[in-house]
Amino acid sequence: MFRPSATGPATPLMRLAAPVLLLASACAPAAAATPAPTMTAAASTASAPAPAVRDTGVIRVSGTADVEVPSDRARLRFAMETEAKSAAEAADANAAQMSAVLDAVRAAVGDDGTIGTSGYGLSPIYSRPEPGGMQSITAYRAQNHVEVTLTEVDRVGAVLDAAVRAGANRVAELSFFASDPGPARLEAIREATATARAEAEVLAAALGGTLGQALEVNVSSSGGVPMYRMRAAEMAMADTPVEAGAQTVSVTVNISFRLDSAGN
Repeated sequence: MFRPSATGPATPLMRLAAPVLLLASACAPAAAATPAPTMTAAASTASAPAPAVRDTGVIRVSGTADVEVPSDRARLRFAMETEAKSAAEAADANAAQMSAVLDAVRAAVGDDGTIGTSGYGLSPIYSRPEPGGMQSITAYRAQNHVEVTLTEVDRVGAVLDAAVRAGANRVAELSFFASDPGPARLEAIREATATARAEAEVLAAALGGTLGQALEVNVSSSGGVPMYRMRAAEMAMADTPVEAGAQTVSVTVNISFRLDSAGN
């Protein structure tokens, strides 16, 4: 078997391998000539982030504000109740008496508001049974409810008196309200929010932090409507004085703030 000597001429196989080795050795110095990047102390200090504000908790506060707005509308609901032995008799009697009531109310209201039927009912009246006995129908009751909305609140007393004197025997509701409570609600929201934020800022400072952004806000509101309930007998003797007063718009704002603290 042929064995090339270490000092003899290169064989064809060695001629092919030599360029490959030469190429690899030629590339090696270039790779070695590029030094690996190093992190100096100065570069490390320059790239480090500055102390940041970090989230350390949540502050939850609430504020409430009440804003009054004059009531410029009135709503009146009254009813005619009649009873009779039969359902037909109760309904007929109710219709006749309610017709007279509506004529009187229309004259008192004039062009100042609207009138409409808000409900009608016809139901049996049962007797109270003896022990072991059964109930029986003794009569029927008809109820006709009318709703009146007035744009001049100082006419409420006159309308009430007209209805009662014409035969209305039940006043279901008398309420006053503002036709446009929107501006009052917005003002109440502003005041309630300012109160809540001021409280949150005091809390944040007391805890050694600063007040962050608002995370959650909830708003609830209500408009207190003055309401009166009177029996017809109390109004039939003399003119009924009624004061409209003011409507109170109440708003509560609940806010969750992030509590921030400067530190690493």
